[in-house]
Amino acid sequence: MVKSVVVGRPAEFSEVPEREQVATERLIAAVKEAGFTNIRLQLEPIAAEETLERDQVVLVADFGGGTTDFTIMTLSPERRNLLDRKSDVLANGGVYVGGDRFDSQIMDHKLFKHFGEGTTFSPTGKILPFPVHLLSKLRKWQLIPFLKDSHTRQIIRELLQTSSDVESICRLRTLIEENLGFALFRSIEKAKIGLSERDLEEIWFEESDISIREVITRAEFNIIIGEEVREFDKCVNRVMERAGITLSDIEAVFVTGGTSLVPRVHDFLSEKFGHNKIRAGDTFTSVVAGLAIS
Repeated sequence: MVKSVVVGRPAEFSEVPEREQVATERLIAAVKEAGFTNIRLQLEPIAAEETLERDQVVLVADFGGGTTDFTIMTLSPERRNLLDRKSDVLANGGVYVGGDRFDSQIMDHKLFKHFGEGTTFSPTGKILPFPVHLLSKLRKWQLIPFLKDSHTRQIIRELLQTSSDVESICRLRTLIEENLGFALFRSIEKAKIGLSERDLEEIWFEESDISIREVITRAEFNIIIGEEVREFDKCVNRVMERAGITLSDIEAVFVTGGTSLVPRVHDFLSEKFGHNKIRAGDTFTSVVAGLAIS
């Protein structure tokens, strides 16, 4: 039975030392629970090193589903076999922005109108706008099931009786009661992925009594995720400031993670660092491959 394992870990779990220690201990405990006894932790950004032939100061950008991490470090072919590489990390940071947030923005800008946004209702005779707190839950598929509580069900009953657009409220009720949130967001994600190759896509969702077809263009998507891209930029600037370096000091930018395939994300990095510095390996397995080599 295999007892040895190399486990990837972020350059930093938390800026708070106590939380950093707890996170590391939990990771090790989980690996031990899986049956491994000879455990080696390796920094995930080190995976990029396998393609280098000389020492370089690099930015490793890992664009994930829920978070994006930026790490500036000195990579060196001669240091590949060292067990402790923390001293090579000049600075790192991250933001809670990734592919899931992009999906939420599409839901917000393109699909909310199909589920009651912009409508009014009058439960007490006074005309009121559609409840904003319902929309906040609709932005994340994992929060939609929580709308089955008795209070929300009462609000939906009032909406069905007095809404200015009963059809959209019927869609909302079906979405919640039949647990279709995840399926809807899969349709959103599919359209988002399609926009990486095409200039126009259609969000197509046909389930139960919900029928939605909504066109979205890449140009429109670029505008929708504008704030998220600005957050990336601010985070990169903070990390460079912590490292005490400038744009010209970054010799290469290694990119990984599914969200890096979004053209606007790639363009952001190319505009900031120059197209010739961008290095993209296997988007989904580069970190694992690097750990395997390690």
